[in-house]
Amino acid sequence: MLYLRDLTYHPPASSTPILKGLSLELAPQELGLVIGVSGSGKSTLLEILAGLAQPTAGNIFWGETELTNDQLPQLAGLVFQFPERHFCGKTILEELRMGHPELGSQRVYDALGEVGL
Repeated sequence: MLYLRDLTYHPPASSTPILKGLSLELAPQELGLVIGVSGSGKSTLLEILAGLAQPTAGNIFWGETELTNDQLPQLAGLVFQFPERHFCGKTILEELRMGHPELGSQRVYDALGEVGL
């Protein structure tokens, strides 16, 4: 179970927090939908869950274990709205192996096949 407890994110340059007192419970294999108007903090929340931003207050738990910012990337991944702006590799293979250069080409091809690509 994923738990967010009183999560707040207040960037230093802002006069008001983007997220304030957010709490959530999400069971394993349960879908969650993050909706809201532009500027409501949807992307910020997902960036926090992916470990790309740190909350200024509150806690994130997986079951009984409180997760650190270093552990969050193992929990979630994030695809940006315009992913082409964030490519780092020169080839698709390099991009898919990012962070795991030990993966052989066949393992990458097998993984792509598992998701229908």
